[in-house]
Amino acid sequence: MLRIEGFSREAKNAFETLASQYPDLAGILYKFKVNKELDEMNFVSGPLLTVAENINNEINKKGDSLCTVIKGVAGLWDVSLSKFILDMMARSMYSAQIPDFTSKGFLGINQTGQATITKDRHGVPVAAREEIERLFKLVKKGELEPVKLKGELDNWGLFEHYQDRFFSLFKKR
Repeated sequence: MLRIEGFSREAKNAFETLASQYPDLAGILYKFKVNKELDEMNFVSGPLLTVAENINNEINKKGDSLCTVIKGVAGLWDVSLSKFILDMMARSMYSAQIPDFTSKGFLGINQTGQATITKDRHGVPVAAREEIERLFKLVKKGELEPVKLKGELDNWGLFEHYQDRFFSLFKKR
């Protein structure tokens, strides 16, 4: 969840706070990278409901189903966007990924009913270990560039653990 770019320090702090308070929430398994690229920004004023209705009507006219309206404070709009992203992740996770991840043993449920990441004896998520194994197989078959595997190992802070195996991929036979 902490792999974000282009957001304010406040937005990054919001993600960091969430990750530190709930390090085992299943949302941490998401591998997303958010880039803020802004072509245009318009500020509108008026009563909130009127402005929202006008914007919704404009979106509907365009037929843009990937558009949304997010209410927030102007100076901290990216914090509001971050909250929206986290809420979308949670809805997606609970409706689609939790049943699948639970059946694979990647998730458990804590005492408050939240999905938590199942970790191995070293504290590494089981899902991360499985993904790393899959990537090793793809690199060995020549179907994936080693740099992708290296990136995944680095993302989890596991390169040192796997470095001998990683370098053995380059030994001449």
